[in-house]
Amino acid sequence: MDDCEFVHSLNDTAEQCDFVVRTVDCHVDEAWLAYTTYSYCWPGAPALPLVAAVFWVVLLFLVLGITADDFLCPALVVMSRTLRLSDSMAGVTLLAFGNGAPDIISSLAGVQQERPSLVLGELLGAGTFVSSVVAGLVLLLCRFPFDAGPFLRDVIFYLAASFWAFDLLYVGSMTLGHAVGFLSLYVIYILIVVAVHFWKTRPQVQVVAVEEPVQEEETEPLSRLLTLASDLPPAKSADGLLRPPPSPTWPGERSPSMGSMASDVFGEDGVEAPQARRRRRSSAHRHKEHVIASILQVSHEGPVERRVSRSSLPEAPEEHIVSETTPLLAAVPTSQEEPETPPTGPWTELLTQLVSWDPADWSERSAFGKVYDVVTFPLRFVLVVTVPVVDYENPKSNWCRPLNTSHCLLAPLLLTLIFGQSQVLIADKLPAWGLALAIGATLALVVWMTSSFEREPKYHFLFGYAGFALAVLWIYATARELLGLLRAVGILADISDAVLGLTVLAWGNSLGDLVTNVAVARQGYPTMAIAACFGGPLLNLLLGLGIPYTLQLAAGAKPLPFRLTPVLTALYAGLAASLSLSLVSSVASRFHSSKWHGGALLFLYATFLSIALFVEFRFPNVILPAPVP
Repeated sequence: MDDCEFVHSLNDTAEQCDFVVRTVDCHVDEAWLAYTTYSYCWPGAPALPLVAAVFWVVLLFLVLGITADDFLCPALVVMSRTLRLSDSMAGVTLLAFGNGAPDIISSLAGVQQERPSLVLGELLGAGTFVSSVVAGLVLLLCRFPFDAGPFLRDVIFYLAASFWAFDLLYVGSMTLGHAVGFLSLYVIYILIVVAVHFWKTRPQVQVVAVEEPVQEEETEPLSRLLTLASDLPPAKSADGLLRPPPSPTWPGERSPSMGSMASDVFGEDGVEAPQARRRRRSSAHRHKEHVIASILQVSHEGPVERRVSRSSLPEAPEEHIVSETTPLLAAVPTSQEEPETPPTGPWTELLTQLVSWDPADWSERSAFGKVYDVVTFPLRFVLVVTVPVVDYENPKSNWCRPLNTSHCLLAPLLLTLIFGQSQVLIADKLPAWGLALAIGATLALVVWMTSSFEREPKYHFLFGYAGFALAVLWIYATARELLGLLRAVGILADISDAVLGLTVLAWGNSLGDLVTNVAVARQGYPTMAIAACFGGPLLNLLLGLGIPYTLQLAAGAKPLPFRLTPVLTALYAGLAASLSLSLVSSVASRFHSSKWHGGALLFLYATFLSIALFVEFRFPNVILPAPVP
């Protein structure tokens, strides 16, 4: 079978088109669209198709981010509450999976397409980007103390996991034992986290009243805190409960605001008052804000009872540090906040759910905000009508009878489309899409007959579980399409999977970390942000290698080969250097941040990226020899 890369030896456009159409290798990783054929056979090839491919890559990354943030993570909150998981357990299991879903599911699609260089390039490349660039920006923007215990735990675990991954490259294959080993290392990590959590929250004394601000240790490392597309809650809400305060101000340093960060990234003009923020976007579309607020909630519930009056709460503590005992998925009280005016009727409520912005506020949107809303509207619309969302902070927990009924009708059809089974005949007569439509119509009728417009039904929480499954399927389908498109781009531009993984795929999947971690740091939680810069990529690496390869190898597949290339060697060296620099610098500074540390991380990433790209173009298609047994 001819290799698709042979197309570069042909000079005539017509010959290239004919070659990619006839060559099987050019189509092995395609999902719904034949990207390689379009790249060489469309008018204006190859320049015009390459521009279109870049635009399509951006849209697919938007779908990944929106699905994970606004649809998957709210479902995980529902699951954690109904399963009664402890906060620490939910944080390192459900929330870790939800925040790392684009990376993990992209790895699953890459393993199924037998592209290990792309998988490792993305996981190690994203980890290097987050632990260098994102962590470096947090260190440059804020001065704060590290929480030594969790920081050392995460960096040491990360060094061990990355060394193991590189060792597999050096050995040349992945076995089922190796894949299960990554999952076992993840379980050991969870056990340590939970053990420390219960040790620190063991009952000691009952506190009846609190008169002084409570300062505690750092939070559990949250992986991907969610892509922040609008403002976080204000520093002090109307109910008197603390919200994230400003970052501590050091001599000669300006205290940044969350509004400036949102303005820089999303084009909002200035810092709005809380009431204006609540009017700007309907609460029906603020799911990610609600989950972030839940994560940042600092009130404790559990072994130690705290009865705090509003008058006893501090106005604005100088430095706010969150503890590992802080609930990760605590409810955010909303009873005292300014109530939103509910829709006037069920069909107006449906329209509010379908439209992600308030038309009355359209004139106040910045130019970038308007473009973003227009571009993402069709993406959000498709997701809204196919994936249910249960949000306990919205009226009726986000129940909308017409919309949730349509979810029952469309979900089975979506399953047949994603798995490519819509045209399969059942009993050689009935097409699969017809059976799916019949099942969906039955479910929709049952839900409609057993529910009302006024209040959510008792079984509404089940829509949260359905939303989880459907969101995962959407992410999987999008990731599979994205990898197929990236392969076509790689063939067209003659770029290897490893470089595509450590650049385009890693940057796209890490954009949420960049925006959210920096925003959370500037909002007064720099230690939480720096913990997320190391704990998140660690969990993504363990789950991104453990889950896909375990599923693939458990089905009876033989050990999957790995190829050690100069680019992957440079990639591992960059990640190991970044982690080692952070470890040595933090210990030397007695676990206090420094701008020197942040600047060094940024310089290190720029150096690593330059070396990796130089190696790619200087030594293309070079495979390092495997060790002699």
